[in-house]
Amino acid sequence: MVHFLEKLGVKNNLIIVESNHLSKAQSKKIINEDYIPVNAEIFEGRSEAKPTLISMATEWRTAYPVRDFIGSPLKTYFVQDYESLFYPPGTDSALAEATYKFGFYGITAGDWIKDTLEEKYQMPCESFGFSYDRHLYSAVDDVSIPQNTWKQKKKAESIFLFADYDS
Repeated sequence: MVHFLEKLGVKNNLIIVESNHLSKAQSKKIINEDYIPVNAEIFEGRSEAKPTLISMATEWRTAYPVRDFIGSPLKTYFVQDYESLFYPPGTDSALAEATYKFGFYGITAGDWIKDTLEEKYQMPCESFGFSYDRHLYSAVDDVSIPQNTWKQKKKAESIFLFADYDS
């Protein structure tokens, strides 16, 4: 997301809120080599954060520092999953669920999570659709198969994996 915002002329800062025991230069190198190159400045912890127009949480553990950051009038939350269900009932599940009540503006991966957050938590959201390779996958025409089921047209040569990376 940062890469594409930069292409639109938006200046971005990335704040590492949990120590990864790497220098800012090492963190920037990993981001640029393992993900996608960005020009964003890297900050270590909230104490280094500069005032900004918009701040964005990208995972439930980052929502707490965004909520507490006084240097930003507009707070948003890039919600990619219903994270409270990643945990059994308990502290982590409750802490994740509480973030949906922080008053952030949500940007969600798909309409299901958007609808869930709006209906259950009154969280205003916009969603974007999921992408897929139309050359590899197409909708199944057989009405006996549940809607939104996909079949592979040819053997895939790559695998798509979405994971939360903790170092």
